Amino acid sequence: MADKTLFKRQKKNKTLYLHIGHFKTGTTALQLFLEKNRSFLALNDAEYAEFKRVHCKHSVLAFSIYKAAGVGQLMHGYAKPETPQELWSGLFDYVRSSRRSKVLVSSEEFMRMGAHPKAIDILSEVAAMGSDIDIRIIAYLRQPQAHLQSWYNQLVKMGEPVLDFDETVYGIMEEVHFDYGLALKPWIDVFGPEAVTVRPYVEGSKDSKALYADFLSALGISLPDTGVHYPKQDPNPRLSAEKMALAQMIRGANLPKPVAEWTQKRASKLLDTQDSLHIRPPITQQDIATRAEAGLQLLRSLPGNAVDVGSFWNGLTLDEDPALKEARQLTKFLLMEIHALRQRLNKTEISFEQRIEALENRLKQDLKK
Repeated sequence: MADKTLFKRQKKNKTLYLHIGHFKTGTTALQLFLEKNRSFLALNDAEYAEFKRVHCKHSVLAFSIYKAAGVGQLMHGYAKPETPQELWSGLFDYVRSSRRSKVLVSSEEFMRMGAHPKAIDILSEVAAMGSDIDIRIIAYLRQPQAHLQSWYNQLVKMGEPVLDFDETVYGIMEEVHFDYGLALKPWIDVFGPEAVTVRPYVEGSKDSKALYADFLSALGISLPDTGVHYPKQDPNPRLSAEKMALAQMIRGANLPKPVAEWTQKRASKLLDTQDSLHIRPPITQQDIATRAEAGLQLLRSLPGNAVDVGSFWNGLTLDEDPALKEARQLTKFLLMEIHALRQRLNKTEISFEQRIEALENRLKQDLKK
């Protein structure tokens, strides 16, 4: 473990902010926002580091540590040769030479550190190389139940091998997803509790711009009313309940990954086609029940009404059994696939017939010679 005295809060010229996630707390949206607003950050003496930034984030810094620690899960094909010492030394040199006093890097992959003891040791070692820099940690946490469900949705979306939700939490998910103490402990131990800022992730805050304002406030920057750019849409939307159910069934069939991905795309296309059939924005069951009851009350004012409104109205229940809906969606999908398979077989049969006919004709010509 690094000597914690290296990270005492003495006055330092440069501050490095490590935004470490958590997963499913608007991290991708924040990363896009920071990349789109580099000029605005520069005006506020801050920089979103270009060093090893790929797809708006700095995950290479985390993956290099996990690779050196022998982590095999969720590495997404990472195989770069640089050692953690080389990469983090390069990062600290970048911070020292920056024209800005505040430099920011971001990756939700940092949050996995607590699940891997060897990775924590490496983090401590490389952090010591930046003892002349004021290193600050920014983390966002989501309500645990919402986080676990959202991360499970993401695992299914990514095509990772998972079981049902409960079994995946019990035996597959890394423990940092339900033990926030474990997730934060490496960063507290290495950099000190006074260096760690933890913020709550509020549902819908991306749309209201509150997330961006809150994040900038951790850097001592105010979000202006104008002059900044926001992501046009959710960069990492979750699967709908219907797509989630189909994805679980497809993954549970143990299909080869390319086949599973192709099947998932076709299933999503089916559901998107169904969604396009809506002729107006969907109305909730509660709204429909309220309007239906109000419409019946109108009958009381009609002289010719023979309906006993009190006994006639017994409420509405429109939400179907999810299991029945899932079974119906699966049946639709299987019928669609059977039809597609029949079409491919018919085309193949026609092609074979044409090739056989051509061979027969050529044989007849050869016999005549």
